[in-house]
Amino acid sequence: MPMTTLPDAALLLAMRGAVRAEIQPLFVEMQRLFDRRIAELHASMELVDMNEAKLLHERAVVQEQNAGLGAPPSTNSRNTGAEPTERPAAASLHMAEPAARPGPYR
Repeated sequence: MPMTTLPDAALLLAMRGAVRAEIQPLFVEMQRLFDRRIAELHASMELVDMNEAKLLHERAVVQEQNAGLGAPPSTNSRNTGAEPTERPAAASLHMAEPAARPGPYR
């Protein structure tokens, strides 16, 4: 191992300082970039979590509504399930019969 003289040691320190002065700002910029990207990813993950929770809630609401649509009528209901459409249709036909009949009362 060769011995370093004082001028060589000073040159080595000067070179290290110059390289450090050139590279240090690049590392600082890279660190800022990483910090910003990590913060963006964190915010994106929070949005995904919120959207997932909102979608799960909406799905549960839709499932409840669907369950209510397919449920049989309650025992204290006045119709059997077919009557709501049959009765109004029959009443409409009954009301329309006089208008459809030919006669002197038109």
